Formats: sequence, C-alpha cells, structure tokens
Amino acid sequence: MTDDARLASLRTRHASIDAEIERLQKHPGADELHIADLKKQKLVVKEEMVRLEQDEASAD
Repeated sequence: MTDDARLASLRTRHASIDAEIERLQKHPGADELHIADLKKQKLVVKEEMVRLEQDEASAD
C-alpha cells in the first residue's frame, strides 16, 4: 500500500472512530470504558497520520 493510500485509509478510520464515539456519547449510560478505548484508538490513528505526513514532507 502506498503512503497516500495508507493515509487515506487512516483518515477514513479516524472519521469512523470519531462518528462511533459521537454516537455512543449521545446515549445515557453508554459504556465509558468502550468510549475511552475508542478515543485511544483514534489517537493512535491520528499519530500514524501525522507520522506519515511528516515522512512525506521530509521526502520532498
């Protein structure tokens, strides 16, 4: 997978996780541990996106 394709995939995953977090937070009694886990996953994805973007910038 090229870096551009990987970055696009990560952006899609990041948006998907964000939408899931928002959906869960709208419901009273939502599983806070699950939401916290999703937030951690979202952060990991974001960090990978930043790393790829920095790698692309330094390669130019």
